[in-house]
Amino acid sequence: MNEAAPEAKEANRGGGWLSVVGLAVLALFGVRTISHASFWLRLVAGRAIAEQGITRSDSMTFTAAGQPWINTSWLYDRVLYGLWNLGGASLVILLHVAVVVAAFALLIRSARRLAGPSGTALALLACAWLFSVRFIASPVLVALLFTAIFVRVLSGAGKPWAPALLLPVQLVWANVHGSFILGPILFFLFALERWHGNRESREKKALGWLGGMIPAALLVSLVNPYGVDVYTQTFRDWGLVVFAYVQEWVSPFSLQFQSAFFVKPLVTLALLVGAIGLITEKRKLPFAETTLAVLGAFLAVRSLRHVEFFALLAFPFLALSFSAVGGYVEEKLRTTFGIRTAWWPGLGVVLTVSLALFSVLAIVSNVFYEATGSASTPGLGMVKGLFPDQAAEILARPDFPAKAVNLVHDGSYLVWRIPGRKIFVDPRANLYGREFFETLTRSLNGDREAWSKIESQWEPEAVLLNGCVFGAGPLLRGLLNSKRWGLAYFDGTSALLMRATSANQAWLTNEKTQREGLRILEEEHQDYWNRIKSCARPSLSPRLIGAGELYIAMDRFSEAAAIYSLLTLGDPSMVGAWYYLGIAQLELGKFEEAVAALKQACRRQPRNPRSWLQLSRAYSGAGMAGEAEGSFEKARKLNPAMADRFRSGPAPAP
Repeated sequence: MNEAAPEAKEANRGGGWLSVVGLAVLALFGVRTISHASFWLRLVAGRAIAEQGITRSDSMTFTAAGQPWINTSWLYDRVLYGLWNLGGASLVILLHVAVVVAAFALLIRSARRLAGPSGTALALLACAWLFSVRFIASPVLVALLFTAIFVRVLSGAGKPWAPALLLPVQLVWANVHGSFILGPILFFLFALERWHGNRESREKKALGWLGGMIPAALLVSLVNPYGVDVYTQTFRDWGLVVFAYVQEWVSPFSLQFQSAFFVKPLVTLALLVGAIGLITEKRKLPFAETTLAVLGAFLAVRSLRHVEFFALLAFPFLALSFSAVGGYVEEKLRTTFGIRTAWWPGLGVVLTVSLALFSVLAIVSNVFYEATGSASTPGLGMVKGLFPDQAAEILARPDFPAKAVNLVHDGSYLVWRIPGRKIFVDPRANLYGREFFETLTRSLNGDREAWSKIESQWEPEAVLLNGCVFGAGPLLRGLLNSKRWGLAYFDGTSALLMRATSANQAWLTNEKTQREGLRILEEEHQDYWNRIKSCARPSLSPRLIGAGELYIAMDRFSEAAAIYSLLTLGDPSMVGAWYYLGIAQLELGKFEEAVAALKQACRRQPRNPRSWLQLSRAYSGAGMAGEAEGSFEKARKLNPAMADRFRSGPAPAP
């Protein structure tokens, strides 16, 4: 066992309240409305299991019907469905928060063995921020609890046979999430630590138990409905590149916010703190905790979608690193300047309390969710206006065409709302294949050939587009410009198009349905304005964000300008709103207003060449040739190819 640091020894006599503060902030990040599309997939799968038993092939789509589907989270899905029926979204959210808090609480002992209360609390707060945008109800959170249970038991000094108690946990883990492969890895790491740290006695009995647990865990994991196929699917998912096509980072519209990927620099900062800890820590580094931190770092660097595991696995080592840095600075002050005051514990308390207060204010004021472009808000329940509620009612009508294209974001929600109706696609990345997603993505980017391929292969009669999803606008523009499709319904969130055929004329000319969508949009417009008047920073409006992008696509620039003026008033940090407001003003010939809006977009996102190019257009329209050339040159430095296309061809698409 490694000798405890001076601060760690002090920690054993108190300071536990700091860890409670860190856990409270972590919990507060999780008390948010549910907004991720993947949640509906889990509910749909749970309902299917409850009603029909284990699912082994796709029965939700007309594009992958009958294809084998291995659901490695089947047990989680079934329990989630039961919890939903028992207490709805509120119960689901609170239980997921409890699971995450329990996971980190289990590792506090490991952290306190290496660091004191300040280092442990600061590490907890750092992990809370790393965790912040990925704190969503999903099987990953339960997998984190299983990981923490393993680490807690294996790092303890219990009976030699104690690790055998983890086999039931491993069995459940193998039926909850594909990360179950970490179980045997953890057995191996701690066996290696035990062997490496006791070269004389080697604790033969304990080592024998630990070594035997590795094959036992691998065998226990086979107790699942799919047998050895769970291993095959897990390794296949690990290398699956199509996850990029279905992965929802913060929200479907988060790219319009400059802070959407703030976790990436946080990961870099955490890696830097860990590296400094490696350098400044004088004691022998704990093998297991150090290795787990390296494993977590590898997962996060490989893909930010693994940042939850990085936060948990790196927690004890980050605590050590914070304490090591504080101790190193104290020593330098003592040896260089003769300052012998032990200031680090006090400063650590001040930093912990200050960061905790900052975090609480950022969360409860909604600033955190707005700055990151999250559709969620603080509290319990489901987010409103993000999914096609009203459009789903239209699709559910018995006389509506059976085949409709939908985007990944809406697929599982539609199955949840309309059981039995076949959809086009949903977030199951391992089901459709790379070519399918590439074709759909090219269609969203306006590629007519790709869309023609979808039309010829699947012969859809309708298309449901969610305006919140990046790329919905270009596809809508292309379909309407082709004159072969008409708009049957629009409410901001959803644009429902149908083939312009005589059989569909009744739908395309149904004024009652069309007025209903516009009424819903107008109500949201008025409600958002009322929230602005009563609150300086209202929660984001998915419906208005979607409406703005779709209005731009339909060349309805007056309506788009009205929407984006309101959005910039409600949230001045929304770069996309300033950008599209500038586009709308440009198309309306209001060049001075366009300059003002696009300057805001460039100031908030200075490395976006599109904003500088559009600002150049606005300056030209306003008769400011010198400023136009300067903006063009800035865009050229950022992306020469895009700038050259802009100068030689027509104005770039929004």
